[in-house]
Amino acid sequence: MAVNLIDLGLPLPEAIAAGLPLREHPRLRIEADVGGVPVKGAWQPGGGRWYLMLSKAARRAGGFRLGDPVEV
Repeated sequence: MAVNLIDLGLPLPEAIAAGLPLREHPRLRIEADVGGVPVKGAWQPGGGRWYLMLSKAARRAGGFRLGDPVEV
C-alpha cells in the first residue's frame, strides 16, 4: 500500500487501523518494510490518527522526503 510521508512519519490508513487492537495496545509495536527499508517501531496516536514515526537513519536509507509516496 502506498502512503505519503507526513512530517517524520507515515499515517496508518483508517481501513487498516480498524482491524488492529489499537485500543488495547495504543503503541502497537511492528516490524515493516517501508520503501525497501526494514523498520521497527510502534504506531503512535496523534490528532485522532495513528502514525509510524521514521528515524532519520530510515529516511536517509530510503531517500524519503516530506510528501513522498512510499510502499508499506
